[in-house]
Amino acid sequence: MQRIGPYRVVRTIGIGGMGEVFLCALERAGGFEKRVAVKRARAEGAPLALFEREARLAALLDHRHIVQIFDFGRDAEGAWLAMEYVQGVDLKAVLDLGEPVPVGVALEVAVACARGLAFAHRATDTTGRPLGIVHRDVSPHNVLLSFQGDVKLGDFGVALATARAGAAAAIHGKLAYMSPEQAAGAPADPRSDLFSLGVVLYELLAGRRCFFDGGDAAALGARVRAGAPLCPLAEAAPDLPPALVAVVERALAGAPEARFPDGDALADALLAAAGAAGITVGAPALGPWLAQRFGQAQASLGPTPMEATATAAAPIEATAAAAAPARSGPPPASAEAPPAVPPAGPAAAPRSPRRGGWLVVAAALVGAAAWFAWPDAPPPAGPDGAVATA
Repeated sequence: MQRIGPYRVVRTIGIGGMGEVFLCALERAGGFEKRVAVKRARAEGAPLALFEREARLAALLDHRHIVQIFDFGRDAEGAWLAMEYVQGVDLKAVLDLGEPVPVGVALEVAVACARGLAFAHRATDTTGRPLGIVHRDVSPHNVLLSFQGDVKLGDFGVALATARAGAAAAIHGKLAYMSPEQAAGAPADPRSDLFSLGVVLYELLAGRRCFFDGGDAAALGARVRAGAPLCPLAEAAPDLPPALVAVVERALAGAPEARFPDGDALADALLAAAGAAGITVGAPALGPWLAQRFGQAQASLGPTPMEATATAAAPIEATAAAAAPARSGPPPASAEAPPAVPPAGPAAAPRSPRRGGWLVVAAALVGAAAWFAWPDAPPPAGPDGAVATA
């Protein structure tokens, strides 16, 4: 029986060049069992020390809308990190269904993410010193939705590693969801994350991409740096209340000072706009709505054919695609995972519906993200705006 620290390994979820993710069980007397996701890092020297330091800091992010870190340790095979196991889907799986997302559901997700970001942005260490967290990769891949109706923001490893290392000009994340200043390699503050969340909310409400059109990365980068969506939200979703459109447009303002000052202000503005328009945030209820669309995945506690960890566990390695399961046919056009080898041609702009749900294992990697920092010019991007790291 394989064990990692006190955890019994149930099965391997993903294997990458710099680590592995396992579904594990913590077992105690009286039949007690708690399932967690455990990530084992393949590192030594300075990267291992960074992984350990950031694991300690990540444990300070204790919020209902942030994937929780439970435990950390070392053994003969290296360091490992135990974190919350979220049975559900990532937001990208919802978007890939190719059907409209109810406004009440979209707003519930956005408000939860904004509250989680607000907490992370003002987080301090045990001495009261600000951690200076900027997530830098707020995207559908890193928003986890449980079948119980919870919304969790994952992958704060990039944020923590960057904040502590002081690499202000490092480029992380997916180009199609970056703020203009982040895409330009300029220093990014918490308002950059609010822009990224604005992009996510735009796509939920409009049912289409905000910046990505299937073209080349250079054109996408120019569009993102200019803060120019492909289509104004009022045109992409003409039935939305003007007050709600105005909130999203403020989040997407090109100048950071024109955006909301913090995540709580954005959440409050969304709730106020919804209330004024008679929209009930959380209606329909998120959990039952997900269950109707991903019922097969919800019913299964064992391995599923569409199980994936790359979305929340990134960056395990240079390409998240290596940790994803094999699919038949071409990949969805909206896949943000950077390919190991550039594709022969550009991806198609429309989303391709996907049958079944991805069972998301929330493994919010910390520390390892610092291994993929670029101090100077932004690296080349994949066809859908994923910054390539290899």
